[in-house]
Amino acid sequence: MTTTQGITLVGRKLLDAKLALLPHKVRRQAVLKPLRPAGPILKKNVKALAPQGQTGNLKRSIRVRTLRGQPPAVSVHPTYKIAPHKHLVHEGTTTRFRTRIGGRFAYVRNPTPAQLSTGRAKPNPFFTRAWKAVQSQVLNVTQDKLWKVVRESSLRGGRR
Repeated sequence: MTTTQGITLVGRKLLDAKLALLPHKVRRQAVLKPLRPAGPILKKNVKALAPQGQTGNLKRSIRVRTLRGQPPAVSVHPTYKIAPHKHLVHEGTTTRFRTRIGGRFAYVRNPTPAQLSTGRAKPNPFFTRAWKAVQSQVLNVTQDKLWKVVRESSLRGGRR
């Protein structure tokens, strides 16, 4: 799992069929409009579950972004400039070893692997836990709003 959670609606056959009847621009807006309120719901939960480090950069860096590509989506992710270590926290690290030894073990001629090890960070999949906690709520809100937009557009005949 990655440290970016995107919200897209795919595979809802009836909904996809109704959306296909709308013009391209109306269809894109019809999908983006209901997705936008879902982003802050997920962001709030991700921030609540993100670990608090000494600087608090990971929690502070979580943002919501609207992607206008194909298909349109809403992305919740930590920004790289503020928290470049996000993937290390989320997925953990393997045991790392020093090539040279210094500090309190500088006097040791043949250091043991335990003395060379810098340790291992256990995974903390806070993004995954946050998504699973609010997944049904986000999908229900998005689906309800999407149906509302589709109904309004079909009443207008697909015109904006």
